[in-house]
Amino acid sequence: MLIVAVLVAVSAVLLAAAAWVSSPEYVSGRALIRFDGVTFARASSGGAIDAIFVQPGQWVETGELLARTEATAAKHEHSTARAEYDDAVRAMLRAPANLTARERVGERVHALARARAALDATEIRAPSAGRVQAVRVRAGQTTEAGQVVCTVAAEAQSARIVAFLPGNARPKLDVDAPLRLTLDRHPDAQVRLRVDHISDSSLSPGEVEALADARITGDEHGSIALGATTDTVVRDDRGRSLQLFDGMTATVEVLVRERSLLERLLREETR
Repeated sequence: MLIVAVLVAVSAVLLAAAAWVSSPEYVSGRALIRFDGVTFARASSGGAIDAIFVQPGQWVETGELLARTEATAAKHEHSTARAEYDDAVRAMLRAPANLTARERVGERVHALARARAALDATEIRAPSAGRVQAVRVRAGQTTEAGQVVCTVAAEAQSARIVAFLPGNARPKLDVDAPLRLTLDRHPDAQVRLRVDHISDSSLSPGEVEALADARITGDEHGSIALGATTDTVVRDDRGRSLQLFDGMTATVEVLVRERSLLERLLREETR
């Protein structure tokens, strides 16, 4: 009888603790870090990256050289075009009345301009003044025309966290709900923020990929976008400073309800 009494007492204590102990419920999804005022330096032509002249955090001016693709062929073409142009000019000067010589100079001017444009296309330059937020290529990497090489942002920009959660979570979500952010680059650190915006409609997988530059895949049953705003430098739960960059990816967890442990257990049993 004593054992039964002890068991009953222990059970009562455990039930009381379960009714009192909090068991938060979270909904998780993927997120992308976005900066306002960011510009993108893109490769004008395809080719292997020959050199990178900047690094994240460096300030650059508009037009400053950031990187260059392999330019051996373009340099050879430009050198040849320049030599042919010089030869044509000298021939025209020797015979100023010669119509063919004049036409030859005109042809060489156009050829030299095309060669100069091809050489310029190997250079990736800053589209605006700002701080380099990310270098998305490495030396030797093959790029395609239009590919983003660097992102550049003006000073003192805030960061926006754009998160995508399963569409069926919409009724549970509230503005100002606590949000935990875990950056892929810093998996051992958590940053705590609050939701400041929730989309009204569900997004298709294609819409999610378009908004996230195809770096995040949407849920096949629809996704809800929500946002949070923070500084470009944040502190994690250990007090460490983390620098955010445009294009960073992360996992988010949003608190949707704070239940007691007993309530959670009973709900699981009734499923």
